[in-house]
Amino acid sequence: MGELLVKEPESDEEFQAMWQLNHEVFAGELGQHPRHPDCRLVDKFHHKNRYRIAWDGSVAAGMICAHSEPPFSAEMRFGQVIASRIRKGRTAEIRLFTVRKEYRFTTLPARLAVPLLLELKSQGIENIIISAVESRRRLYCRLGFVTLGESVMDGASRFYPMAAELESLCRHCQCVLRRYQ
Repeated sequence: MGELLVKEPESDEEFQAMWQLNHEVFAGELGQHPRHPDCRLVDKFHHKNRYRIAWDGSVAAGMICAHSEPPFSAEMRFGQVIASRIRKGRTAEIRLFTVRKEYRFTTLPARLAVPLLLELKSQGIENIIISAVESRRRLYCRLGFVTLGESVMDGASRFYPMAAELESLCRHCQCVLRRYQ
């Protein structure tokens, strides 16, 4: 693993690499979506997402995005369980938080999340909602997320409705980064 660079995607090539990573994880690894011949999966909320992508040289090592404009995919997936947690103008949804397997037990997840979370906080966001894949639910609980209800299947994966207070989430992620610096 080389020096990692976390940034907003700027070029078409960077977006293409992001869509390929998205496809690799959500269609390939999780089986949530069908595989596409072009090996790309563009998010349905692309037009309103704020992205961060991590690069290890020319390799897209991870990505995360968020948006604060309803509708939220978690609300569409879980209905009232999530809707009851949404405070207009104060809630954002974290989406497509993925890291290649070889980077998962490094500081990369926190390095992707912290800048985006701090940006959301500076914009007055107080609550974060997510659809957590079953295999990562314990991790999200350790970060401060609370499971709000029963899981639902989406393709071959099971997802849980979760929410967290942004202030607490920022503190925890920053502590993780400090521990490894």
